[in-house]
Amino acid sequence: MTLLHFANCAALTYVPLWIVYKSTDLGEGGGVQAMIRAAGCFAASQLATMILLASFIPDMDNKSFDLSQELMQIIIGMLEVVAMSLVYQYLLGAMARNEKVLALGLGWALAESLLMRLFPMWFGARELEFEWTWIAMAIEANLSIAVYVSFARLVSRWHTKNDDLASKATCRQVLGLAALVHGGLGGHASFLDRFSVPVALGTRCVYTALLWFAASMVYNQPNQSRQAKQ
Repeated sequence: MTLLHFANCAALTYVPLWIVYKSTDLGEGGGVQAMIRAAGCFAASQLATMILLASFIPDMDNKSFDLSQELMQIIIGMLEVVAMSLVYQYLLGAMARNEKVLALGLGWALAESLLMRLFPMWFGARELEFEWTWIAMAIEANLSIAVYVSFARLVSRWHTKNDDLASKATCRQVLGLAALVHGGLGGHASFLDRFSVPVALGTRCVYTALLWFAASMVYNQPNQSRQAKQ
């Protein structure tokens, strides 16, 4: 039964990624290679994040509130979005815009699930005592798909050439605010770890829904300068 519970959690974590990948055209235009490059860069960014956290916040187990420590954690967490921007601009090759967005988002989400969830789930979900923690972890993996695709959309719009100033300003504001919130909610230093599993999961669901809506609005926002030329 313990192995079955692990299989269920693993399926809930990784099968949605496979479904999203198979439902797109990534496999026809070098999408696998782009996802692998994105996944490798995620691993590098997480290594850099852990080094920075260990250097500037050595007492990570301290649960008391410290404003300077919280701000430092948020700033370090925001570096993940900077890494996504660099990957999108320099490492994804000559792909269509939608394919680059999906390759970056799915590659980032896949790497996160493999590096941060597979081993904890393997050792934890096979214990004799049932816990909802691993189901919640699998649900968070699905939320990560939407989160990282949303950030990939925002990064894509940020790097769109010949965009008008109003669209650039809107994208900059939304991307900056989203990165700030992500720095506090995601990664190694999430303040949600102090709360119960239902509260943390519910907060992440609300954050994911708001981020997806905002990213969709920015990504699909028409270019006013192009419309004026027409």
